[in-house]
This record gives sequence, C-alpha cells and structure tokens, in this order.
Amino acid sequence: MGAAMPILMGIQTIGKLAGANADYHRTKEMLKAQQQAAEQNAKIEGIKASQVAENFAAKQKQADDQMRLVRGQIAAAAGASGLANTGSATDALTATEEAYLEDSKNILRNQRNATWGYMVNQANYLNESKNYDAMIAQAKRQRNMSYFNTLIGAASQAYDMGMFGKGGSKTSNNDDWYKQGFADMKNRYANNTPGYKPIATTSGFKTYF
Repeated sequence: MGAAMPILMGIQTIGKLAGANADYHRTKEMLKAQQQAAEQNAKIEGIKASQVAENFAAKQKQADDQMRLVRGQIAAAAGASGLANTGSATDALTATEEAYLEDSKNILRNQRNATWGYMVNQANYLNESKNYDAMIAQAKRQRNMSYFNTLIGAASQAYDMGMFGKGGSKTSNNDDWYKQGFADMKNRYANNTPGYKPIATTSGFKTYF
C-alpha cells in the first residue's frame, strides 16, 4: 500500500469532521438568531404590559384625587350648614366611598384583563427561548456523535487495509505475493531445491534464479 492512501484517508476524515462542525455552527447561528428574536419579543410584550399597568395606575390616581376632592367638599358643605355630625353628611360620604371602591375594583379588573394577554405572550416567548437552548445542545450532541462515527469508521477502514499491522483483505496488500515468492525461493535454496542457486552476493544479500 502506497503512502497516498493514508494521506487520502486523512484528508477525507478531516473533511468530514470539518463538515460536521460547519453544519453545527450554521445550525447554532440560525437557532441563536431565532432565540434572540424570541427574547426581543418577550421584552416588547413586557413593555406593553408595563405601559398598560401605568395607564391604569394613572386612572386609579385620578379616582383617588376625585375621592379626596369629594370628601373635602362634603365636609365643607356639612360644616357650613351645621350638619357635620348629622346622618345626611355621613350618608353622602358613605355613598361616595362605595362608588369610589367600586371604581377602583373595576380599574384593577380591567388592568388585569388588559395585561393578561401580554404576560401570556411574554411567558411563551421566554419558553421558546429556553427551547432554543435545548435545540442548540442537541445539535452539539449530534455533531459530537458525527465526530465519533467518522473517527470509528476511519479507524475501521485503516485496520481493514492493514495500516495497523493487522487485518487487511487479500486485495489490499498487493505486494504480499512478491514477499511470499521471495521467501519460497530462499527456502528452496536452503533445501537444495534444483533450479535455485545463488548467482551473486551483494552486501550480504543473495540473489536467486
């Protein structure tokens, strides 16, 4: 086996490993981009929910201010008329406070309803972001498995071709017939087989015919 075969196998193996790594990084970049989009959408939904909450907080403040104003007016009117401690003033104040409390409940209820959809969307986008982390980890495991299969396949092929000194098919070592024939000639000469005798000796090596 010539030296070209191991070099070719090495190039092919490196190419497969590089290809698997390139596929992983392309997948990773794509998933990262989608993950960043999901996280950005989650932030947007959070901002929308905050804006809604701020709007309803402003409405609640208006109700609070209105309640304080009405209380002051009732107290002033009752004091001016000498009815501060009468049932009429108390009833008027009680009715006003009940209306105020009902308005506050409605504001809070509407705020929760308005922000609920944004909060759900935000949670969904955050879960989507976590799923992309899992997908990236899976892509990395697939790349590593591809590495493993490629290296095992290359080692198995090298073993079958006799690159480790073992294994090899009959067709992989094309020079085995020559080595065996040379050994047969040496044995026949050692046993004085007719037709085989040394014709020259060079640096301690004998040539036979």
